[in-house]
This record gives sequence, structure tokens and C-alpha cells, in this order.
Amino acid sequence: MQEKIDDVKQIISLFENSKLQTLELEIENFKIKLEAKKLNEKTEVKIENKKENGRFIESPLVGTFYSRPNPNSKSFIEVGQYIKKGEPLFIIEAMKVMNEIKADQDGTILEILVKDGAVVDFGAPIIRLGD
Repeated sequence: MQEKIDDVKQIISLFENSKLQTLELEIENFKIKLEAKKLNEKTEVKIENKKENGRFIESPLVGTFYSRPNPNSKSFIEVGQYIKKGEPLFIIEAMKVMNEIKADQDGTILEILVKDGAVVDFGAPIIRLGD
């Protein structure tokens, strides 16, 4: 998944350096729409998940993703694991603060989309959760 995120970042960079005003692109299960804003020269990015199976748990802030409480511990979660509301899922480190992110509902971990130590943006999909 990190390779896909890197590809998207590269597409965004190429778009920002081009003269294009809009770009829509479908890649596997994602639809990406880029629009250049003339006022502040920033690119608006919309990523729409097209998977109908499960829902995504997204990063609540920008920071570094950690799947475990410390390097010598096992991960909080694994694919196939059933989790309950309130259980820790992962940590996002932001400004030297470790923010433990907990499940907001019960479900089964279908997919972990981010590698340990990866930088994530606000709203980035981290986990795909099924019922």
C-alpha cells in the first residue's frame, strides 16, 4: 500500500507542476480527482474509496504511523483479528506526542494499509474494517 501512496504523491506532484486545471484518475479501488485552485495555488485532492466491502478507519491527524506501542512489542492488531470498541488500533506520533487511536466500533480487521513508520496525512485510510 505504501507504494500506491507514493505513486499518488508523485501524481499530485506532477499535477502541481503542470498547467492542468483538473485531473481525474481511477486506480484500482480509488478514484482521484485533482483541481488546481488559482487563488492559493494549492491542489485539492479528493480520494474516493470504491470498495463496497468494509469501512476505513482514517488517521485523525498528520503524523507517523506506528502499529505497536514500542519496537519490542507485537502489533496492536493483525489482519483477521476481531476487535472491540475502545481497543487500541495504532499510534500516530505528532509533534513528539504519541496518540493512541482506539476502535470506535467492533469489527474484523480486513486490511492494514500503512507500513510501520510511514508518515500519514489527516484522513488517510489506515485500516479497512469489516463487520
